Amino acid sequence: MCQHEPIHEEIHFAGGESRIVVDIKGRRRMREKMYKQGHKVAKLRSQFQRSQTELCEFHCMLVRANIFEELGYLDEQMLNTKEHVDFCMDVMQAGHKVYFEPDSLVTYVPAVALKWSDLHYYMLRWSDAWETNSLSRLRQKWDLAEDTYFKQKYKALGWRRRDTILSPIVNRLTLGINNRLVKKLVMFGLLAPAEKTLNRYLTARHEQAAQQRKKQQSDYASAYPTDRSAVQQLSNKELIPR
Repeated sequence: MCQHEPIHEEIHFAGGESRIVVDIKGRRRMREKMYKQGHKVAKLRSQFQRSQTELCEFHCMLVRANIFEELGYLDEQMLNTKEHVDFCMDVMQAGHKVYFEPDSLVTYVPAVALKWSDLHYYMLRWSDAWETNSLSRLRQKWDLAEDTYFKQKYKALGWRRRDTILSPIVNRLTLGINNRLVKKLVMFGLLAPAEKTLNRYLTARHEQAAQQRKKQQSDYASAYPTDRSAVQQLSNKELIPR
């Protein structure tokens, strides 16, 4: 798996680790590591061979259908992060194997600048609330200690929104001046706090709309228990409030 352009030149990851270790105090701790990230494909590709690993990301993953038949579908409480970690551990816990295949060469290229129409969904998709809930689900499901692994994730909340939405604004406000201190002041002293407030508001609106939709489904199902098509139409309504 590669990253960025030119394609097929820089490694995103070449297998990795995804497992639980127990420390001397008996705490269950998450071990996640991506191999060879940032290295050049040309220098390492001849050394790679198909091998068993513990980690595969959803950028490019081939899964046998019988895995889902046995384990069920993906955990829907993993809203936006670490779903690949959770899935790989589920697979290995069930006695199956995860492999790294170097002959499958795919490059992940970050998206172009977002359109205004994309911002609402993007802010929800990578919201602090969804990420925090996903991390909490990972901890609860695997009985993990809230250690440095999780604290670093909490500290970095919102980094995708800052990189994708706020960084272009910072560049315009600073007139392209390449001064890290000035950019940091504009980002974290001005824009990031305002964006976090907006993100909490949008996420709360979405949750309110989702709860209202569930109530409508429940009320309609109780009143018209045989009219399944109408209940399904309610469940298919757009979740993002306008």
